[in-house]
Amino acid sequence: MGVNAYKDREGRTRYRVTFSRDGRRLVDERLPAGTTKDKAEAYFARTVSQWFDRDRLGIQEIPLISAVMQEYEARIIPGLRSPSFARDCIRAAASHVIGHRLDRLADCAVSMGKTLAGTTKVHRLRFLKTLARYAVKWGMADRDYGITIQVPALHNERQFYPQKREVAEILRHMSKPMRLACWQLYYSGLRRGELWTAEIKNGCYVNRITKNRQPKVTPITVPLRKIAGTPTMTRDALSKRFRSAAVKAGYPYRLHDLRHGQASMLLAAGAPLIVIAEALGHKDLKSTRRYAHLQTNLKAAWMNFAATGRQVPDNMGLPAGRRPATGKKKVA
Repeated sequence: MGVNAYKDREGRTRYRVTFSRDGRRLVDERLPAGTTKDKAEAYFARTVSQWFDRDRLGIQEIPLISAVMQEYEARIIPGLRSPSFARDCIRAAASHVIGHRLDRLADCAVSMGKTLAGTTKVHRLRFLKTLARYAVKWGMADRDYGITIQVPALHNERQFYPQKREVAEILRHMSKPMRLACWQLYYSGLRRGELWTAEIKNGCYVNRITKNRQPKVTPITVPLRKIAGTPTMTRDALSKRFRSAAVKAGYPYRLHDLRHGQASMLLAAGAPLIVIAEALGHKDLKSTRRYAHLQTNLKAAWMNFAATGRQVPDNMGLPAGRRPATGKKKVA
């Protein structure tokens, strides 16, 4: 407990202030670079005085934001699927919350928000709100101090739905193993990570746990029966190569857009949103409603058939009596 000196990665002398009471660490902060020893000791003395003043006046303790971060790092991060993201949020917020109690969280959010933009800003502010909720859950605070933090709406959905012909043109610029991996993503609707972790059982891709922490079973459709399997290349290598091939072919697509292509195929076949949600592994229909506007083309086709007196198209979007080609086609 007190002021401790240490060397950071750049070899600079930094100071860390810690304060514990009744076996509970109340303060544990790494002060900003450039803070002198005198300033660090003055900050420590002021912090200790504030804690004892609250006791003397009978004021309920309001923990420092950094103390809540310490608890979050110890309790929550070890169980996360992507702990690096949470640690990035902590590093980004650290300089803005030093010395501030939890009741100043909204002011810290405003300060941090001025230095960020776009998706990054939204995720960082959401992280601060999450800290406030956990503080209440753990009994460190008697109210949710993050409720006043204003988080801008996030509109980053990619509205790209590649068609089979476009995918084929892109894959001409890729090796055969990569083409097979891409076709698996396109016809299965699996996320990139799900394809690499899936087991092939009873004609299905079986994922024991997915992004939404639920198991998922995806049928292996006819085009995939001979090529289903775990790709031999790395995930990042496939993503980079696909992006490069898409640019060469003149399309703005990314690897994840192949998943959207599966959704558009299902809609064109007349599948309801609930079926698409099951196929893509969405936990909430809100995630699936982004594809609802694609039904406009299907609706127009039905209206055109009705207006011209032609027969209603079948589920594949083809006029009644017309059959698709039965010849086998290579997907790679």
